[in-house]
Amino acid sequence: MKTKLRNHLKIRELRFATDEQIRAVGSVPGFASPMGIDFAKTKVVFDHSAAESSNLVVGANEGDYHFKNFNFERDLASAKAQIEIIDLASARAGDPCPVTGLPLTEARGIEVGNIFQLGTKYSKAMNCTFLDSNGKSQFMIMGCYGIGVGRSMAAVIEQSHDDYGPIWPISIAPYHVHICALNLNEPAVREAAEGLAKSLSAQGVEVLYDDRNEKAGSAFNDADLIGIPYRLVISPKNLATGCIELKTRDKSLNEQVPLAEAHARILGLVQSSLSG
Repeated sequence: MKTKLRNHLKIRELRFATDEQIRAVGSVPGFASPMGIDFAKTKVVFDHSAAESSNLVVGANEGDYHFKNFNFERDLASAKAQIEIIDLASARAGDPCPVTGLPLTEARGIEVGNIFQLGTKYSKAMNCTFLDSNGKSQFMIMGCYGIGVGRSMAAVIEQSHDDYGPIWPISIAPYHVHICALNLNEPAVREAAEGLAKSLSAQGVEVLYDDRNEKAGSAFNDADLIGIPYRLVISPKNLATGCIELKTRDKSLNEQVPLAEAHARILGLVQSSLSG
């Protein structure tokens, strides 16, 4: 609420009125209200909800008294033209929705984009105008909206992760497939890993080929931290059975695939995921 009021009044700081300032406009500290005050000495701002509510209790501007059944349209009718009614209140959990009337719920969120209310600052500078319904020239009220790439990535990770790192949706993943080759000193491992990397890349699959020859634990931890959707593990142990290991980062799939069928299998999975 304070931020909205500061922005509306175009001031940097708000502070409570002193007792002297309250008395100076015809009110009484502790029992103040807009009823009967000197509108020439003060600015009165109402939120829509207060102006549209009925039978409220307000200060009576008299010591130790309050006024019951206050109604804006009736009790401030003579001063209505001097009162500004704006969007001032901050929504809280449990407040009624202005559309459905159902109670609002509050939840944590992450900012993905920003809306900037530019007003007429730039339209005036550029003399950018339009003709209103009365044929009168008016400056355009401008605004802009920006989506942050970094914020978007953070929002995705917040929604899709586990204790080991992000789980990227394939549509925005840095790569589609992560090939972890264990013991590259073995010619069969190197040949199978490089062959799959080349054949899949030729079909448009984005492949990250880990050829650092790291130990299995280190390679798998790094793969989890990167979060690529599909992982192929090629090792002497798997190749001894004529297979490679295929698993998904979200752990929904873990299977041994014959090396001869690996290209078609992973290509089909990637294409199906991208189209779905």
